Amino acid sequence: MFEWEVETNLIKRVPFACSVNSAFANAHGVEIPMAFTERYYEVNDTFMIDESKQLCIVIDGPIRKADDFWEYSVRLVDADYNAALDVDACQ
Repeated sequence: MFEWEVETNLIKRVPFACSVNSAFANAHGVEIPMAFTERYYEVNDTFMIDESKQLCIVIDGPIRKADDFWEYSVRLVDADYNAALDVDACQ
């Protein structure tokens, strides 16, 4: 893993292609499927969900379902193993 300081306010926001299944709201330590409108993240990338400020790490490479639909397997990154994903923020 590498760490660097970002000196810009132009961080790209990649929108969700669809909502996250509500069954994953209380799932702890499992891989969560998320879909985005473009291929942007790669394995081991970490991103923040803007509304909930939760962090997720990409576990597997993206799967292209359509030109504007890329599915990722991610895990919630949190100090508390019992933390739950805020699926309402994943719209």
